Amino acid sequence: MPIFTLDNLVPPDEVDLKTLRPFKKGETFDNQDGTISTERTTSFNINGKETLIPSLWMTPNGPVDLRKHPETMIRAAIDFEKRSKVIFPRFNSVEEAEEFSKNRSQSGAVATGELGGRKSKLLQAGTQSTFPLI
Repeated sequence: MPIFTLDNLVPPDEVDLKTLRPFKKGETFDNQDGTISTERTTSFNINGKETLIPSLWMTPNGPVDLRKHPETMIRAAIDFEKRSKVIFPRFNSVEEAEEFSKNRSQSGAVATGELGGRKSKLLQAGTQSTFPLI
């Protein structure tokens, strides 16, 4: 599968957000150092909660890394939540978000399941959820 960065795919303001989705089990991104990633996440404080959002997204043309484009990453997450009803994890602190991310990575990241959960499941579990993100 070809590897794209947003820089050589299309400018951030021209990304069709409706074509972006987080990685699924078995999908990878080849890093420049020869390693592979199945998931990378970044947290943003949105509405007072640290929201864990993937920086690697899949497009019809292959994977893209949105780390250099945080605004596009946030817009992609908002759009994906609205379309899919999947809610990305929210935490009370950066430390909680980092601990979750670290544990998820050590457990296999995407191989353990989708990053977010269905809105109803998260609400039942007591996870903070605001819809939409912004």
